[in-house]
Amino acid sequence: ISERIAKSQRYAEEGFGTPTSRLQARVTSGLLSIPQAAAGIVQTVTGDRLGGETYRGLGEIRQAFTGQGEATFPQKLAEGLGSMLAFGQIGVGLRAGLSGLAKTAPRLYRWIAPGSAAFAEAATEAGSLSGDMLQAGRSVGDARKAAALNFSLNLPIIGITNKLGIFDDKVRSRFLKAGISFLMEGTQESAQEWAQQWPAGRPIDWGAIREAGLIGGILGGGIGLMGGFGGKRMAEAPGAAVQPPVPTPAIEAQGVRG
Repeated sequence: ISERIAKSQRYAEEGFGTPTSRLQARVTSGLLSIPQAAAGIVQTVTGDRLGGETYRGLGEIRQAFTGQGEATFPQKLAEGLGSMLAFGQIGVGLRAGLSGLAKTAPRLYRWIAPGSAAFAEAATEAGSLSGDMLQAGRSVGDARKAAALNFSLNLPIIGITNKLGIFDDKVRSRFLKAGISFLMEGTQESAQEWAQQWPAGRPIDWGAIREAGLIGGILGGGIGLMGGFGGKRMAEAPGAAVQPPVPTPAIEAQGVRG
């Protein structure tokens, strides 16, 4: 991990001198936030016996990409894009893995697929919070309680907003989908920011909550305009299409001679 940190720092110093490259670095940092949060889950579940070094190492790699200064709004937007793309691919992968369910229980599939993605995202948010708390010297007990509360708050919010927003497969108008996704993702990100603050006992920063909502809305609206992560209607899902009946040749009735 230390070698990767050093390489990332050299890469950041040599390659991130332009505004475009700095935005690319922020997208990379957002992508790396997902495995870092997974390490936080392991760290919390094992009582800080495993995962701590990985969580710290990935955090230092992300910091090498982003630098020490305060991020600008476009940079925060780019980092949010990296995180959202990672979560989106997780959701798409889960939907593909569960596509067999579409053959036997399409209605159940419509809820289980986004629900599974919501579970993964809520767990990741909880792992990020508890990992940060443990790195700050908080006890394992405090981190676990905060993570459990964070997860229970995020799961229904993420599930509902994903289902109605970027993972919805019923809205056909891209402009309507963009508007709905803007509202849903903005609500989700605001709630997630609040759920990162209150369970940890931090003062509520309403400015950060509003900014998170705006970033989520912009990204959600953009992805919604491109069609979202929901794919086609269930009738067009892999393996769920209803095949037209195969015509059979007419059979002439022949009389029976007496």
